[in-house]
Amino acid sequence: DRFHKNTKVAGEKQESIYAEGKRAVITVDDMKQTIEYYAIQGISEEEAEKQAYEYMKESASLYQEALEQGYSVTDEEVRSYVESLKEMMSSEELDEISREQMENVISGFGNEEEYWKYQEEVYQELLVSQKYVGDLQRKFYEDGANGQEEWISYFENFKRKLVEEEDF
Repeated sequence: DRFHKNTKVAGEKQESIYAEGKRAVITVDDMKQTIEYYAIQGISEEEAEKQAYEYMKESASLYQEALEQGYSVTDEEVRSYVESLKEMMSSEELDEISREQMENVISGFGNEEEYWKYQEEVYQELLVSQKYVGDLQRKFYEDGANGQEEWISYFENFKRKLVEEEDF
């Protein structure tokens, strides 16, 4: 098994650690789910793992920074967000390819209920990061920047710096 055997205690459950930074942790379960997400898009397992690891390093680093900056979400915010995702997924406007991709992802969870439970766990962290990034972007534009390309460049550099500081 190419995954590390270290564990962390998260709430009451222990999870195997894939990688650990100074503050951030990437679990084996999170990596496996993310690799599967990339693999479903038709790329090789090796490339899927590479892309998943890059994404997870950025995501975990950003989440830890958001927490340190005082950001959080309520259970109700998470439930509400996931409900809006469910509505969007069942929307008639969802094209056939997107619907098929979603069905493939859900089938990897065994059933739809497990998939949505997992989404609630994911968005417990992602929404914290999204709030933080939203405020960063507002401040970026308030400070006089005015182009989306400028923001994208700034944000990519910001994430890269956070990952470097984590030293996974």
